[in-house]
Amino acid sequence: MVALHILQWNCRSIYKKLPGFKHYLSHLPVLPDIICLQETHLTSRYYPNISNYVMICKDRPRALGKGGGICICVRNTLSFSEIRIPVINSYLEVMGITINDYAIINVNNPPRNIMNILDLGFLSRFRRIILLGDFNSHHTMWGGRSINPSGRSLMSLIETNTSAPTHFTLVGPYVWNNLDLTVVSSSIASHCSISITNEFLGSDRAIIHVAVHGVVPDNTEPLPKWNFSRANWIKFHKR
Repeated sequence: MVALHILQWNCRSIYKKLPGFKHYLSHLPVLPDIICLQETHLTSRYYPNISNYVMICKDRPRALGKGGGICICVRNTLSFSEIRIPVINSYLEVMGITINDYAIINVNNPPRNIMNILDLGFLSRFRRIILLGDFNSHHTMWGGRSINPSGRSLMSLIETNTSAPTHFTLVGPYVWNNLDLTVVSSSIASHCSISITNEFLGSDRAIIHVAVHGVVPDNTEPLPKWNFSRANWIKFHKR
């Protein structure tokens, strides 16, 4: 694979926007290998069909209210494995796949939910990580006007893992609302690019394209071990 192409989009109900989205895909010069959608608003009673893709979905439980939901669509010519992610925060919607030694993680964090660094502890199992989605994490580091608890958690994840390949890098430019982010392992950061389109298709979020270019050399270092118990949580909560 010369490049890995990923499309991410907070669609705010894919059912209503499916015709326009299919039309958008049909006019792309290259189809994305992976599509990550947030706020799908789907239920198991109806999952849409997108030609040439295999779709896996995670719906918001009814007990947690309406809306939400995430989905990953993978080109049907590609082999992938779904990641089993432990549920720590029932409000945080997260799912992932592995493909060609990459872990692609799709996240939707509801506005009122506080995302904790421990919610993403499973990332230590992987070397090449592409973490993307709607984090509802505000931080001045990526252009926010304020800092909220979820923003502190995400920033802590970036800061406390400073040695390759566990270091994370924000891939810019950032979306105008600074809620849809793409964070990647430093080992692949120099190979990544991001393009923010002017296509909203009825949503209030633009479609984003992420690409990992070229063949990234395999990292022979052992998998990182993150010791969350040694983190300075008092300092972290005061930030």
